[in-house]
Amino acid sequence: MSKKSLPKGLRESLEPEEEVLYMVKKKFALEKPKWLIVSNRRIILFDEKILGRYELKSVPFEKLERIVYHGGIVGSSFIIMLENGEELKLSWMDKDESKKAIGEIYDAVNKIAIERPLLNKKKNLLSEEWIFEKPSELVARSTRAAQQS
Repeated sequence: MSKKSLPKGLRESLEPEEEVLYMVKKKFALEKPKWLIVSNRRIILFDEKILGRYELKSVPFEKLERIVYHGGIVGSSFIIMLENGEELKLSWMDKDESKKAIGEIYDAVNKIAIERPLLNKKKNLLSEEWIFEKPSELVARSTRAAQQS
């Protein structure tokens, strides 16, 4: 993904060697945050405002515990749960885009984790639920450590 296509505040906040793998913009932009960004190092919740202002919440993959995706008839929701018990909620996201995002998160975490992460899926008549769980491990392969050495 080209860095020029990213919002300016997000471009400025990326770390060196950080690559954006996938971006999802919410359907209804009245709720915050407006963007869910998956990079090769973290999940970013980004809300761009007027006059160059923005809000950014970053979740490194190491601090991630679980993601619950719930897709309904019209839209979907994402709940990101952190190791410290904090929950970040995003609603009114496009269903197909959300599925691609959780797939990118799974692939990115799988690249640095020692144990394979879990991705459980449940499909009902009018809805579906995907639950991503990062394995509880004390040691993780870090791409950052490899890049520094």
